[in-house]
Amino acid sequence: MNSDIGGNLALPELDGALLANVLHYMPDQPGFLQRLQGQLRPNGVLIIIEYDTNTGNQWVPYPVSYDRMKELAAGLRLDILLLGTERSKFNAGTLYSVLLQRLTAGK
Repeated sequence: MNSDIGGNLALPELDGALLANVLHYMPDQPGFLQRLQGQLRPNGVLIIIEYDTNTGNQWVPYPVSYDRMKELAAGLRLDILLLGTERSKFNAGTLYSVLLQRLTAGK
């Protein structure tokens, strides 16, 4: 199976997906997350690991700070749970990980 992660995702229905240092390469992050969310089964989850910064560079062109991630999650009606943070071993700031899941009924 071939799929371009930045284009149309030719994937089967997923229980979940792990995106480690992926989202900061996507210029249209809301659109990408919406397409990926469409591939998830009803209780599917996304686990995302990113740098907590708003300043881009050649390695992180479209940064997704934790505050920005909360905005993206709210816009897509996803619950967000901060799983943890870790200082980068390459002096590149702090990494964070989150779990995203569709909002439960009543929220």
